[in-house]
Amino acid sequence: MSEPGSKNTAPVRVTGIHPFDAVLADRRLLGWGGSLLDLLRRQWRILLAGALAIALVQLITPLLAISHQTIELRLWPRLIDSLVALTLSSFVYAASYAALARREGAAHGLAHVEPWQSLPLRGLLLASIWGAVGLILTGVALLIVFSLVKLFASSALSGGGLAGLLALGYAGALFVPLLLFLLAPLWVGMLLRYALSYARIVRTDESAWTAFSLAWQRVSAENWRYFSHAYVAMLLVAAVLAAYIAVRWVAPGPIATLTSILLGMASLMVTVAGAFVAERALDPSLGLTLGAAPPSDPAATPTAGATAAAANDKAKQAPTTLAPLDTPTFQSLIAAQARDPREVRTLLGRCTDQVAALHAVRQQILPLAQSPRLAEAIVLVEAALTHDARHFANDPDIIMPLAKRLAAGARSDLAVRLLQPFVREQQQHKLHLTAALYAAHLVAQTLNKPTVARQFLANLKRLYPHEPLIDQQLKRLPT
Repeated sequence: MSEPGSKNTAPVRVTGIHPFDAVLADRRLLGWGGSLLDLLRRQWRILLAGALAIALVQLITPLLAISHQTIELRLWPRLIDSLVALTLSSFVYAASYAALARREGAAHGLAHVEPWQSLPLRGLLLASIWGAVGLILTGVALLIVFSLVKLFASSALSGGGLAGLLALGYAGALFVPLLLFLLAPLWVGMLLRYALSYARIVRTDESAWTAFSLAWQRVSAENWRYFSHAYVAMLLVAAVLAAYIAVRWVAPGPIATLTSILLGMASLMVTVAGAFVAERALDPSLGLTLGAAPPSDPAATPTAGATAAAANDKAKQAPTTLAPLDTPTFQSLIAAQARDPREVRTLLGRCTDQVAALHAVRQQILPLAQSPRLAEAIVLVEAALTHDARHFANDPDIIMPLAKRLAAGARSDLAVRLLQPFVREQQQHKLHLTAALYAAHLVAQTLNKPTVARQFLANLKRLYPHEPLIDQQLKRLPT
């Protein structure tokens, strides 16, 4: 007998594409507001749980402190307290994002998140990286403010005394908000990079530094989305902060403390939801559930009957064997939508003829590498070069731009493997010298093999005896 209500229940369609993906594809920052409000409305329970957790962290952190709250001359107690607070807050943020991403993506094949045990350490490392970036930016901003004050208020400061202090205060009150506003694209860009880096920590098994680097590159490539809108966003943030400061200024102590806690809760809810929206806008390949078959591949999609049979007789169910793929199907699947790199490996492994499949998608690899789907292109290039080091020999014009994208994706080793046959065989090509110099640069700087690079450049000098660029690159090599 079937379960009550199961007769007319339609199965959820797993697509690997979230509804936000199409909505946000070409929208700029302020156009994300509707998606953000929709997400807050639908997933407020999960977000509220995270907000309560961050409020608890705010309350218990002072109780866990080992340093004196008012006078503490030693550095190490303050450092330990900071690490404890940073670990707890970063874990709450990452865990809240993981819960939201799993719930929101489950119906669309986008529920993949890393095990929660890995989040505290990786979250702390990522928070430490961002803390260092914040200190550097703060130092640079203070240096700029000091230079502006010295330039425009030097005469008033030279008098000293109370007048000099007042002049310093007026100058600071003028230049600090002005600088914050003028650099609004920088601050908003950093916030987006921060959000996307945490999304990568939760969604992938990347190290903290890799997640930071890839998020930085991804947001930098999409600065058109937020540059002009950042000024409006900065005005909204300034209005909220002004209201908060006003409440703190006039309200008694308990109300001020409660206001701080409520602001922290609201900030977590908005930033976690905003991070999910940023993920879908900037890097929609994140979160694909491995093994979930897209709609264009019906052979790999379990039927409703198979699902019911597995539920009724779980112990006797044999492991599901995914259907093999022919070359045209693989080519269409790669072209259809963004995928997790591990799913690309799975699809390639299912191909009946992997060499033919890789040849079929060769023309697609460079467009993939030049899009947000660089990670998928890296998987395909690595597989192609493993099968045949000369896989791209018939398309010499794409080798240089593809090598640069591989290097930008932290795979300089693949870029060198790609360039080697081209440099060896295509000596008449117009980009031969450029490719050879670039390969030498990667070998010396990125792969840290200056001796190999020196020998390579010496051989190249015999081919181009009067080329000054080779001499210049030889001089830059470490001795």
